[in-house]
Amino acid sequence: MPLISRTACTECANVVCSFLLMCPDVDALPSGNSLSLAILITGGCVGLMPETAAQSWTLGVLTTIYLATLGLVAYMLVAEIPSTRLRVKTVIIGRVVYNITSIISNTLRRAC
Repeated sequence: MPLISRTACTECANVVCSFLLMCPDVDALPSGNSLSLAILITGGCVGLMPETAAQSWTLGVLTTIYLATLGLVAYMLVAEIPSTRLRVKTVIIGRVVYNITSIISNTLRRAC
């Protein structure tokens, strides 16, 4: 999937997620942990296969589903933390973990 298509899917998923969150019954979204686990395991298995156009599109669709249902919710939950100090610490820990996993992921990707 070309980068422009992946970016367009991400933006569309964010818009869909925003409209889903405006619904009064937000609990109608699928269970976060089970959906996240299914998408991440499926994406990991697809990522292990030889690189093809179908693999790229599959990962793009999985990313779109993930972002449409869970993506923005993760960022909005941080705003619900009552204490300002705790909120700042939570964001810092999240960014540090994200950066560490990105370094590990990029190192492993170059090694293969």
